[in-house]
Amino acid sequence: MGSILLLAYWFRYTSLLILSTKTSQDYSFEIAHAHEFQFHEVRAALPLVEATRLERLRSDIDHDFRLVTALLRNLRSSDRRIPVEDLLLRLDYLALHAASRFCRTDTCKRAMLAEVSDVVAYFANVVGERSMAAHQSSHATC
Repeated sequence: MGSILLLAYWFRYTSLLILSTKTSQDYSFEIAHAHEFQFHEVRAALPLVEATRLERLRSDIDHDFRLVTALLRNLRSSDRRIPVEDLLLRLDYLALHAASRFCRTDTCKRAMLAEVSDVVAYFANVVGERSMAAHQSSHATC
């Protein structure tokens, strides 16, 4: 039992550490605008929105997550390896999604939605970084 708790602690700590890492440029806003993602709006609305709308925000985040992971898959078409960070944060997203079903308070639901929106923002930033890297490498070969 202790090993499972340590693994869970390591997993949460690592996920939060990945999410707190800042890159030299944040592409998440550009990707969100280009693909009409809602995660930044959801994050901003969380403290203000009435409790009855939390499920709608959750649906918006789930939609963004599906689309951003599809974009990542398309960018990775030639290289089938999935970075460990991506795997951990996908698992974190799914774990938070499952755990949020057990939230009884609006505060708990808002905290879960805030973190899953951070995960989507992370992946949107990764899409931007990888797109720029692919764009720069294609110009370098010309």
